[in-house]
Amino acid sequence: MTAAAAKRTYALAFLVATLAYAAYVVAMYLRDAPPAAGTSQLANVLMCWLISVWVDLDSRGRPEIYRPFEFTFFVFYFAPFYLPYYLVRTRRGRGIALFVAVLVLYMLGHLIALALYYNAV
Repeated sequence: MTAAAAKRTYALAFLVATLAYAAYVVAMYLRDAPPAAGTSQLANVLMCWLISVWVDLDSRGRPEIYRPFEFTFFVFYFAPFYLPYYLVRTRRGRGIALFVAVLVLYMLGHLIALALYYNAV
């Protein structure tokens, strides 16, 4: 598999995971039940892992990005802070839009539940 195909695969996996988690959160909201803590934690770990692997694959061959030995580990644990820096550093203005899109996807279920709540009030 080429690097471009691997990046697309991880981006698609992130999209599928966020949409599945969003559907789960909305279903739990409609049943008046909170999402299970274990499911939320698993979703957080999975999404951070997918983001860190995507950043690792994307950063290969970019001379402006310093990649130490433990780069993927660093991105995994500091993804909320490193992802905006990385996207702006590599994509400039498009990076900000891409980070906002990732953030909206990450919070999509909660945003839909919030919209449903305010629609019912």
